[in-house]
Amino acid sequence: MGAVRGRVLLGIGVVVLTMSAASCAEAPSSGLPDPTVAPRATLSSEATPDTPRFSGDALPDLVLEEIPVPEGSIVNRVIRATISGDVLVVAGSDDRGRRTVEAIDVSDDVDDDEPLPPPLPSAEVTPDSVLPDGVLWQRRSAFEPVILTDESVGSFFSADGWLANTAIGGVHVERFYAVPCEIETTPGIEVAWCDEDDIFHTRALGIVGIDAQDLNTVLWENTPIPSVEKDDPAAESLLAATLDVVDVARGTVLLNVQSGGIRTVAVAADDGETRWEADGASAVRIAGEVVIATREGELVGLDLETGDERWVLDGHDTWHATGRSSLALAQHREGASLIDATDGRVLSHLPGAALLGTDVSMWLGRDGALMSVGTDGNAVPAPEPTDDAVLSAVAGSYGWLETDDGHFFATDRTGHPRTIPMPGTDLVVSNHLVIAHDDAGFRAWRVG
Repeated sequence: MGAVRGRVLLGIGVVVLTMSAASCAEAPSSGLPDPTVAPRATLSSEATPDTPRFSGDALPDLVLEEIPVPEGSIVNRVIRATISGDVLVVAGSDDRGRRTVEAIDVSDDVDDDEPLPPPLPSAEVTPDSVLPDGVLWQRRSAFEPVILTDESVGSFFSADGWLANTAIGGVHVERFYAVPCEIETTPGIEVAWCDEDDIFHTRALGIVGIDAQDLNTVLWENTPIPSVEKDDPAAESLLAATLDVVDVARGTVLLNVQSGGIRTVAVAADDGETRWEADGASAVRIAGEVVIATREGELVGLDLETGDERWVLDGHDTWHATGRSSLALAQHREGASLIDATDGRVLSHLPGAALLGTDVSMWLGRDGALMSVGTDGNAVPAPEPTDDAVLSAVAGSYGWLETDDGHFFATDRTGHPRTIPMPGTDLVVSNHLVIAHDDAGFRAWRVG
């Protein structure tokens, strides 16, 4: 059967399905509901006494176990945080706004009584000899050298903090370029830089996988943008080429490569092998077993394992999708559409402020009511008020709210608190981790 195709009509916010020519004859057996009847959430979301409210089961209370943050942490504001085994990798910025990433040992055998070392030097990579107790490694984004698997020298140019959970353990993924000149691979290299007279090739651009516990252990590299001689006709376009890591999940590193055109590249996180490439596609998220991507105004679902097209929604040029499970939330000018990522069905039309977890999307109505919608596509208000709290994140099946007095708590679709209030704001939340900030930096908790 051909790929399912849908069109979003911007004027009325309705989705109408059509079928590609290859699949028209099979349309009766598609099993897909008509998206024209997908429920539309009330944009005002103002509950009245007669409004049906969520009546499902309450979720269990959550327990927050605080993770001690080492006093010598150089990350001040966190934008990404992931745990793999006993390693917590946090990426963000330091107190001067510089991009920073570090790995923290979260095992139980960290000695908190060890004296702190002297203040950190200005070098981008902190030597192991001066690392604070509890910190496995630290790095600021600059031109730090990295010794590749063939003993050549590359250079990090990101501090994104992507961490993959794989069968071989935690793999930390960063972007790098292969240094286009001869540099000795001796200890103590402070910067991977070339003199102009020594450059005879363009720099190759790719990603490198590193043992999450040891920044010096490079496991693999993958180089989607190759190096060519400077007089090669392709040299000019390759010098302008870019590469971005857009998501890491389910053992896959998802890249967008811009080099004479855009393409998505899926890389295995355990060994760095390229699984597939999709020309013309720009990936935005992994949702379950599907890669959500945009392509010339279309929103497309690509099979995570093969890259084959599963479905298409077209007629829109401002798609921005989020999601982690089999649901995806596609935001656009008219609001947002809740989509079943497995087949592209539009389940409901939501306000643009909606946030998505694993199997539920939540937002606050104009009257402050906590609104939610699940896989049935029906939006309902919570039976309990949220007391003027602000919805900050949704992870798993829980919403996370911040209060005016600088605290946060979790709730479910009932609106009832599922954690005790904890201090902190500007949350970064995943299914098993929550980061909150205060004037001193950040605090971290395991969620169980």
